Amino acid sequence: MNGHRSAALALVAGVAAFSAAACSAGVTSAGPGAPGRPAASSPASGTGTTISVGGTIGRFPIPPGATVVENGVDNKKIVITLGSVTPAEVSRFYASALPRYGYRITTNTMSSLGSKTGAVIDFTGHGYKGGIVAVSDLTSPGADPGLLGKDFVGIELDPA
Repeated sequence: MNGHRSAALALVAGVAAFSAAACSAGVTSAGPGAPGRPAASSPASGTGTTISVGGTIGRFPIPPGATVVENGVDNKKIVITLGSVTPAEVSRFYASALPRYGYRITTNTMSSLGSKTGAVIDFTGHGYKGGIVAVSDLTSPGADPGLLGKDFVGIELDPA
């Protein structure tokens, strides 16, 4: 189990009431967009890129400037954790990117609590039901100090 990933997903889950996976079964990406590396912007459009993911999807869109923290499969569930993008950026990016990639958005909401903001996006497509939760300025007792005060995004895709 990756400690950074577990803490990040637990914090995202707690803040947004999103059920995130706690264990990983290996990294499914390599090169640009690999864990700990920024996902490069698409040279043609400047509107993000895609990363290789498990399951039958093959590739999934990632916002420009996002850092892939984790990209794996846990019991057929695709789990992606991103850093370095705000909830507002996530909401805007996926509002246009998901439909372009053949997904139907069922929920896209923003909320705030004091200085913290969050975005929740639910979607379906390609035989999967997905959810994206983005939170700003993470704070949680017992969390890895290296994760606190940062923006994180948790993405889950469950086979439908």
